[in-house]
Amino acid sequence: MDRRSHQNNPRGNPRPFDHGAEADRAYKQIHCRDGQISGLEEYRGAFQEERTKFCHSMRKQKDKVKRLEELLNYRNSGLHKENKKLVDTIVEREAEISRLNGNIENAECQHERQLEDTVALYETQQQKLSDQHNEANLVTLNLLQRREEQLRQCEDKFTKSLAEHTLTWESERQEMEMKLKEVEKKKKYQASRNKTLQTEFQQMEDRLKRQEDKFSKDLADKSRTWETEKQQMETTLNEVTREKNDMAKETLTLETEFKQVEAKLEQVEKEKDRLAENNLGWETDVKQLKGQVREQEEKFAKDLAQNQESWESRVHSVETKLKEVTLEKDDLDQKHQSEMKEVQAKLKMVRDEKKDSAKKNQRMELDLKLKKRLVQLENDLEEQKKKFSKDLAEKQLHWEQFVQRKETDVKQLENQLEEQKKKFSRDLAQNQKSWESRDSFGGDHVTGGDSGEGRPGPETPAHGDQASPDGDAGGGAE
Repeated sequence: MDRRSHQNNPRGNPRPFDHGAEADRAYKQIHCRDGQISGLEEYRGAFQEERTKFCHSMRKQKDKVKRLEELLNYRNSGLHKENKKLVDTIVEREAEISRLNGNIENAECQHERQLEDTVALYETQQQKLSDQHNEANLVTLNLLQRREEQLRQCEDKFTKSLAEHTLTWESERQEMEMKLKEVEKKKKYQASRNKTLQTEFQQMEDRLKRQEDKFSKDLADKSRTWETEKQQMETTLNEVTREKNDMAKETLTLETEFKQVEAKLEQVEKEKDRLAENNLGWETDVKQLKGQVREQEEKFAKDLAQNQESWESRVHSVETKLKEVTLEKDDLDQKHQSEMKEVQAKLKMVRDEKKDSAKKNQRMELDLKLKKRLVQLENDLEEQKKKFSKDLAEKQLHWEQFVQRKETDVKQLENQLEEQKKKFSRDLAQNQKSWESRDSFGGDHVTGGDSGEGRPGPETPAHGDQASPDGDAGGGAE
């Protein structure tokens, strides 16, 4: 034993310590704390599940908004690329038109050269004919006049065809310019529309953000209020349940006690006899406790040396318990006397509690009303959750319809652009065909003029014996 124990115990007697009772109390407290902790953890887990569900839904909404943004960006990029392609095609068509104009100018220059060549040939032939055949001057003059008339007619036809071609080219050019203007207007309209769509999209994003912030704030406030109300209601419910249980227990105990009062009165005399026996048992128990304490002190001497300060308080408690046991022996006789008085007091209490039961019934009704209020609050919570889910679904449908409308508008614009491309390609194909047919028509005129040049030559042998160099055309003069 340590010096402190000898100082506290001047006699040197060992102090008994009841380890089992202290361990039971500690285990009970730990079990209660574990129950409270498990209840709090369950409530926290439910709250975290609701919070994760809400965060998951908000993340889904944000992902949908991002997908819609990507779709709009993809559509805008596609329209920009198609506009670039249209501009490139228009530039190519303008280059083709300029090339065709150059070809037309070259054809006109070639035709003028051919006319000049034919005129030069006619002049040389006339000089030859005038030198060789003076007698056929009248016939050649007539033929030359006819030829000049034909040339004039050809020139008139060519000028008319050129005028018609120039008119058609100018009209086509004006149409192309009008189409270019329309395309530019459509581009401007699309740009303005894209800007309006972007502004609307940004406004929708701002609205969504505001609604999310409001909803998060409302949820936070409501969750706080609901948690406080829930805690209050839980406390009230716990109190009500406790009071109910206490009432039930008290009623049962009162009934049992009321029934057992008479039995207790009969058993009082028997208990007096038992008290003497119990006193002997208490003395034996005290001796056994002292022996157990000595054994435990010998076993845990090392632990007591290390943790003596903590054990001293427990030793004091054991000593107090021993004193209480000794006092209880003395108090047993007094208790038997007081029990008679308590029985009479309990009878009065039963009567008083009957009166209090009416008040407690009123409290029970209030508790039922509180329970109904709790149920109503839970129903309101569920209705608000359903309303929020419906609002989210309606907003999603509205947003999807808006995106579908925009997609249909984009498809219509794409179809219009494709129709314009097809029209433009058809017009170009028709223009090319008309140009090719006109070129072939001009070539036929030129070949016809060359074939008719040798017709007046063969009449010269009829008037003279000299052979003309153009002898193949004699049949035509006859």
